[in-house]
Amino acid sequence: MNYEEMLQHSEASDHGRRIVSELEQAIKESFANTSTDYPALEIGNRDGGSAIVAIYYIGLTEPRRKFVSVDSGACPARITEWTGKLGIPHQHFQMPQADFVKDDKTEWGFIFLDADHGYETVKRDIEILAPRLAKGGIMVVDDVHEWPELPVIEGLERIELKVDEGDRDWSNTATKHHVAYWRKR
Repeated sequence: MNYEEMLQHSEASDHGRRIVSELEQAIKESFANTSTDYPALEIGNRDGGSAIVAIYYIGLTEPRRKFVSVDSGACPARITEWTGKLGIPHQHFQMPQADFVKDDKTEWGFIFLDADHGYETVKRDIEILAPRLAKGGIMVVDDVHEWPELPVIEGLERIELKVDEGDRDWSNTATKHHVAYWRKR
């Protein structure tokens, strides 16, 4: 299995590389602190790029952990391809995020929100999904740079992830720190 092959489209930009590095860390930490009984969720997976990071770590460490994707469009072929190759249980819901969030009652080990980026929509999703995050699980919200402030959610602590940037130079990217993280206490 070639991880670089899986990520070839995910890292097309500095923003993509930064998010991949941060997602790797968040997923590793979340999976280390939650049982495989708690599935991983991604809401908003237009082309499946960030989903590949979660799928890779599920396949590498916990192939029994289910991966659930939600998007108003069809499931990206790369998600179906890689969950199939790695034998990871996968379910895709083709529906608006608001309908899924409202109706779902699952307890999640990891949640990645990358759909509608409007503050009120994401705040609502976080408030609804926070109680469904397993203790030790991490919720990641992408593209928060437009927001004047991040929501404070009872039961979740805002965390900062330190990424080993090695020889990567992030000084020229305008998208630095656009991902927010919360951990269930």
